[in-house]
Amino acid sequence: MAGRARPWWASLWFALAPLAALGGCRGGDGVLVDPAARYAPPPPPEDKVYFEPRDGYVWVEGRWARPDHWEWREGRWLPRREGYVYQQGYWGREGDAYVWHAGRWVPKREGHVWERGHWERRENGRLEWVPGRWRAAKPGHRWEPGRWERDAADRLTWREGRFVPLPRSDSE
Repeated sequence: MAGRARPWWASLWFALAPLAALGGCRGGDGVLVDPAARYAPPPPPEDKVYFEPRDGYVWVEGRWARPDHWEWREGRWLPRREGYVYQQGYWGREGDAYVWHAGRWVPKREGHVWERGHWERRENGRLEWVPGRWRAAKPGHRWEPGRWERDAADRLTWREGRFVPLPRSDSE
């Protein structure tokens, strides 16, 4: 006896099932998420870590992507969102692989400031990513964000963010 023909929808299901499995592989910005890597990404190109602050915008760091080899993706400006901070994405070690953790907007935390992630030059001269973190606010102080500055050798160096005392009023 000859086999029965499959209904049309069964063939469609078998054709589309692999695509459904990829449904969780999209990042927050609609870009396919990179596969895990066995080795850490290289440091960024030297000229790609510096940026000048821009009012009303947040700088999203460029990054290495890994479709099938390390490939640099340029950074970009995003409009600032009231009541939120942007946490930069980063490659983090999970088990025996490096996995991309996509950047995201998170609500501001009462009584805290967000210290943004940044590239930092180590003693060996290599740049290494330092993830951002929440810091408890200090009464009577304001947060001065970290920034890039040129050192005596004219190399760009990251200056850590810090709390700066507020000026005292004459009535105190």
